Amino acid sequence: RIREIKPYEISKFLQKTVRDLSMADKTARTQLSVINMIMKHGVACGDLEMNPARDLEVPRHLRHNKREMPSEDDIKAVKASANATFGLFAYMILYTGCRRNELLALTWDDIDIENRTISINKSLYQIAGGQVRVKTPKTQSGIRELPILDKLLPYLRPSEGLLFPNPYTGGYISDGAFTALWNKYKNESGVSCTPHQLRHAYATMLYEAGVSESDAMELLGHAQISTTREIYV
Repeated sequence: RIREIKPYEISKFLQKTVRDLSMADKTARTQLSVINMIMKHGVACGDLEMNPARDLEVPRHLRHNKREMPSEDDIKAVKASANATFGLFAYMILYTGCRRNELLALTWDDIDIENRTISINKSLYQIAGGQVRVKTPKTQSGIRELPILDKLLPYLRPSEGLLFPNPYTGGYISDGAFTALWNKYKNESGVSCTPHQLRHAYATMLYEAGVSESDAMELLGHAQISTTREIYV
């Protein structure tokens, strides 16, 4: 057995790391989440009696980075370029709020045109050597069904396999391939924002449509309502 780790030791480590690296609030929360998962694994393996990170919180008054929204010109360009190469990818984020790697993992079997739903049940991740793998969402809230909105329906033409296959290999799109495809799309369409900013635009549309915070939380696949509020409000 390893020596029991005390909560105050983790707290001191986190405070020092936050200070030394000038972490923003979100980054610090991610760090604590990773530590929490490691400690939970230690308990499950019998190396720890308890999870010493369970009740810890990140230091207060950390910097909150401003969440940038796409410009009106970006939104117009995304709408105008839905039929362009890789244009449907941007258009679908705008009208589904999917995370980039959720969308890249989608197959046509996940699309139910008759019932007008999209099933989100997996995501891509890349390992050493550029290999791409599929995983289930890290939280149960990531598994969800999204409505196919009227604006999106005409662009979904059922086929087989992946919605967005690698144009060269036919398989999953790696991080490097995605960067090349997205940059090409930006150059051709005039779009300057990131996929994640389009996800924020979707959250804004939900707010403007009067969708409740709890429903928005479910549609966005957030595990905590506080995450939704940071973007939504």
